[in-house]
Amino acid sequence: MSNLFRIACLLLFFSHLAVETQAQKISSAKKIESLLRKTNLDVVDACIKLVIRDTLADRDFGGFSAVIVSSDGTILTAAHSVQPTHRYRVEFPNGQKGVAVALGKIALDAGNKQFDLAMLKMEGKGAWPFVTMADNRNLVVGEGCLAISYPGSFFQTKPNLRFGRLTSLDAGDGFMESTCKMEPGDSGGGLFDLRGKLIGIRDNVKISEDKNFDIPVNLFRQYWSALQKPINYRQLPVAQPLPPVVPSKRFTVAPPAHFSQWGLKFLNQVTTLHSTKGNAQQNILATAINLGQKDLPSVLWLSKSSMLGEQPWMTDNGVKIPLNILSRDPENDLVLLSRAGRMNDFQGVKIGENEIQTTKF
Repeated sequence: MSNLFRIACLLLFFSHLAVETQAQKISSAKKIESLLRKTNLDVVDACIKLVIRDTLADRDFGGFSAVIVSSDGTILTAAHSVQPTHRYRVEFPNGQKGVAVALGKIALDAGNKQFDLAMLKMEGKGAWPFVTMADNRNLVVGEGCLAISYPGSFFQTKPNLRFGRLTSLDAGDGFMESTCKMEPGDSGGGLFDLRGKLIGIRDNVKISEDKNFDIPVNLFRQYWSALQKPINYRQLPVAQPLPPVVPSKRFTVAPPAHFSQWGLKFLNQVTTLHSTKGNAQQNILATAINLGQKDLPSVLWLSKSSMLGEQPWMTDNGVKIPLNILSRDPENDLVLLSRAGRMNDFQGVKIGENEIQTTKF
């Protein structure tokens, strides 16, 4: 299923490229891919998972994401996952483990803004891998960004990567907004610009998957001294002034017309799947793919396993069409489905015969 995971990432990548922007800095998909690869290699070692441990019951009962921002082990994350003075197991992408203690926490509404800031500190001697923080005042709408975090549904030791674009630098409530998707477990993870600088901490997602909100790193700067004290603040502490702005190079993502055409082509191969989870109906998008192999249906459907329940179906000209689940891949959170008969509106995104081995389904 690893090949299917790469395909899903490719489809998501091009769907993001279809979004228009007025700025036009990067027009090459290869350039974007190169920046994403370099950003990931530069920062991923400092992107950690924090595990909540019940020592009396000798079990783990939750986890969330975080980012180390200094060589002495200062950690930033979202406050709604943290309690001051509590200790958390730290898991690094390379398998290394450690312990961090929670320091300050600011989780409150003040005026028109919501605050969800927390700081921790690694125990033991460094030097620890860390990332550099950007200045949010330099950001521009439309620039590319990369989210690195540990979504709970994936159950994997390495973080997940999501490419997107900044859609709002100030959502009006203290957050900024991007198209990098979120789900439970992503909270506290890092949002990076394409230079590998930390621009935000992942916080929350609305009912719509297009509404993803991050805490600007400049808020952590403003309350840095307060967060170093192990206090759960009930009112907003005194803020520190931000240093003067130092301009920096930005990478806005504005693909040329042929990328937009690719994106529209993929969008035309997307439909909604319906299913049942518990007593509620679940709806999730799926992409039609065509493997070009004689022993498989001409069109299969690829979607998100954790969001697809039992007895899935789709509609074709108002007619309910049942679907068969061929395989689920929990590690990559993918599900592969088929249906009886043909759908003239869907030919499937063609995938070369040599790219996927059917024995892995």
